[in-house]
Parts: sequence; C-alpha cells; structure tokens
Amino acid sequence: MPLELDFSSAIEQRERITKDQEKLIHDLYKEASEEIGKKAEQAPRVPSDHLNQQYLRELQNQINDQITSMEGKIGSSIKSGMEQMSKATVDSAKQFLSDTGMPIKGAYSNVPADTVRAVASGQLYKGDWTLSKALWLDGKNTQKDVQAIIAKGIAENKSAYDIAKDLEKYVNPDARKDWDWGKVYPGSKKVVDYNAQRLARTMISHAYQQAFVRTTLKNPFVIKYQWQAAGTERTCEICNERDGQLYEKDELPLDHPNGMCTFLAVIEDSMEDIADRLADWAHGGDDPELDEWAKDLYGKNWQEKKEEVLTKQEPKASMPVKDYKDIQQKWGVTCSKALSGKTIQNLDEALTYMTSTYGSEFLSAAPLFDNKNPLYARGYEAYYSSWEDSLGIHVHKDNSKRLETSTWVHELGHALTGYIAATQKGRHSFLPEVCNSITATAFTNTGHELNKKGVPTNRDMARCVSPYGGTNTAECVAEAVRNIWDHPDSASKESMAIHEELLRLLGR
Repeated sequence: MPLELDFSSAIEQRERITKDQEKLIHDLYKEASEEIGKKAEQAPRVPSDHLNQQYLRELQNQINDQITSMEGKIGSSIKSGMEQMSKATVDSAKQFLSDTGMPIKGAYSNVPADTVRAVASGQLYKGDWTLSKALWLDGKNTQKDVQAIIAKGIAENKSAYDIAKDLEKYVNPDARKDWDWGKVYPGSKKVVDYNAQRLARTMISHAYQQAFVRTTLKNPFVIKYQWQAAGTERTCEICNERDGQLYEKDELPLDHPNGMCTFLAVIEDSMEDIADRLADWAHGGDDPELDEWAKDLYGKNWQEKKEEVLTKQEPKASMPVKDYKDIQQKWGVTCSKALSGKTIQNLDEALTYMTSTYGSEFLSAAPLFDNKNPLYARGYEAYYSSWEDSLGIHVHKDNSKRLETSTWVHELGHALTGYIAATQKGRHSFLPEVCNSITATAFTNTGHELNKKGVPTNRDMARCVSPYGGTNTAECVAEAVRNIWDHPDSASKESMAIHEELLRLLGR
C-alpha cells in the first residue's frame, strides 16, 4: 500500500489562520469606525463653513493616519500568517520524513522564510506587484473615498456631524449600506474591508500552495500532484473542473485569488519499497535523486544527515523494561544450562538443539517493538508488520505460517552472550560489558578506532554489520551471528571477527 504524505493538519491550520486574519482586519476597521463615531459627537450639528472646514480637515487627517496604521498592522499580520502557514506545511512534510526514517532536525529550514519572501515580494506573479504596494494602493483608494465623501457632503451643505456619521458608516465593516449608497457616493467601496480580506485569504492560500510545492518538488517518491477542489457553493467552475486532475510537479496551476482548494502529493511506492531504496542509498548506493532531495532538505549538511539514517535511536520496546530484562535473564540462565558441554562451533547444531528442546518458547526472547521503522528491518530479512512477524513467524501467500530462521539466529546471538555472561561473569543477564568487549576486540582487529567509551561507534557498527546492528553493541553481536548464518561466504570481516571472538570466549 502506498505511503501517504498527509497535509490535512496544514489544511486545518490554513482555515484557522484565515479566520484569525479575517477577525483582525474586521476588528481594525471596526475600531477605526468607533473612533470616528466618537469624533462625530464633537462635530458641529449646523452648517458653518469655518467650523466645518476646520473639523473636517482634522477628521480627514485622523482617518488617513488610521488607514496608514492599519496598512502596517495588516501587512505584518499577513506575513506572520504566511509564516505560520508555511511552518504548518513543513511540519506535515516532516511527518513523512519521520515515517520513512529520515532525519527531521534541520529539514526544510529555509522554506518558511523563502515562502513569505516569494509571495510577499510578488515573485509568484507577473508584473511589479508586491504585498506592500497592494496594501498601499488599497489604503490610498480608501483615503480617496473618505475625501470624496467629505467633498460630496460639503457640496450638499451637510453639517460636519452628518458627514462624520457617513464616514463612520463607510469605515464600519458591519454597517449595512443603504441601497442607494452607490448613487450617493459613486465609486466608493460598499464593503470597506473587502479588498484587505481578499488579499489576506489569497496570501495565506498561496503560502500554503508554495510551501506544499517547496516541500514536495524534489521528493523523488512524489510523482505527481492532484488538485482537490474546495467543494463549496462558492467553488468556481474552473476549480470544479480541475477536481481530481493530475499535474506534473512543475505544472501545478496557482490557485486564483480567494481560492481555498487543496492538493494531494501522489505516491505510488509502498513503505517497504521506500525503505529499501533509502537503505540502499544510506549504505552508499548511487541514487542522484535522493542526493538532490537530501541537499534540498538539509543544505550543505546533507551528507551528515545521510549518515544519521544508519544510526537512528533504538525504538521503544512494547513491554515494560523490567519484564524485558527478566526475559533476557531467563534466557541467559536457560542457555548456560542447555548449552553447557554442547558443541556450538556449528550454529546449525546450536539452533536445532535450542528450537527442538524449547520450541516456540524460545521466541519469547525476541524484542517486540511498537514503532516498527522499516529502516531497522534491513538488519533483519523483512519489515515486520505484525506481532507474529516480529517474532520471526511469516505468513505466506498460502496462509501457512513458517519460521524464518534468520530471526531465530539473531536471538540465538543474544542467548550466546547470555551464556558467556552467566559462565564467565557469574551473572545471568545480557551484560553490556560482555558485548562491549566482544565488539571492541573484533573492530580493533579489523582496523577500526574505538570511541571515548572504548567501543565501536554506532556508525561503524551500522555500516559494517547492519543498520539495526548500529543500535548498540548487544544488537551488533546478535546481527553478526545472523550475518554468518545468512551469508557464510560473504559476511563482513567485522561480523567474522565478532563470530571468532564469540567462539573464543565460549572456549571452542
């Protein structure tokens, strides 16, 4: 089943941010109209050229100042909203990275700033349009309307009070304009905040689309974009026709002003396919598309981030730590007794003995994980998608259940270290020092330097044994045992060295 790149959370954020913008713009105009209303109460109630002219001049200057102030506040709010929108979209894109095992920290770090810059500066549009110019022009048109209303009132010999009340109604976004408002004040706005509201909705929507494209364009697993119309009564005919239509990634049309459509990133690869490709790439495989994606994600540090794919932290066990340690201790004791005096040079014989003696109970030594990241499965044979799979029981197409010995051998590796700990250290547990000693000796003998703790680095263990072997030294030993079983003629020199050290400690 294809993996989804889910932007639903970002889309929900767009609705919230758009509503916040709408309220802020509305409140700014409402506040301005209330200030004008207060000023109106101080206005002369009878026509007087001298008093009217002085009062109206002051009122116009006050309104002009309010409009200029609103321009700045609306502009700052829109830019802030676009940044929030971009970050929400980036967060959705980061979830895809998390699902596939790619590092999240630092990914798409430049997208929010780049998006705000591209939209606000007009890079997305033709001509010399910018957000600041659009707000300035809207403010100038509003100021012209104010001037026209004052001039018309003076020409009709209205009192300053009546003119101020008309201005209060004009600036009030909630005021119902009379049906003949356009005749009385031709050319003036009937809804004073419409342009600002339209501009804010468009900028937030375009920021969402720009961030969507910016976070998916170089993603090699996204093959196309699909248009999803808003599906409301206001959805235009063009958008309805586009609904469900697929577009090449460099040909997605820009949604129109006031548009609220969304987009789907189309992915055809399954999680297993994606995990395989990423793992091959992380192990040094040639994949130019993934290289370009990593550069886009992380910038100049992309090579370091690539290395992190191999050394992700161990997922949490689904059982309590104490219970898991009890199981480890149990099998340390069991194996120390069962294998005592047995010939274990041949892993086949050891495995046969353990499984024939203890049967399915031996499976209880297998760790059960809630968070099954496919990249860890590269340390095993397959991606474990169920509880039974995590224990090494694979369900095949004929519905039969067969044991995958590869996983059993991995667990036998843990059992052998428990045997060594029990017999040589006098403790029935998977002692870290036993595995530290085994891996330190093996990696030193194969030309590696150890870290400050005197053990191989997680990166070296991941590279030389398996990605899951890079979790810690205990898993590295178990994975080395599995490698010898799976690939006796081609296992890495580090796995061979671990195996030799195991046999030495076992006295063979």
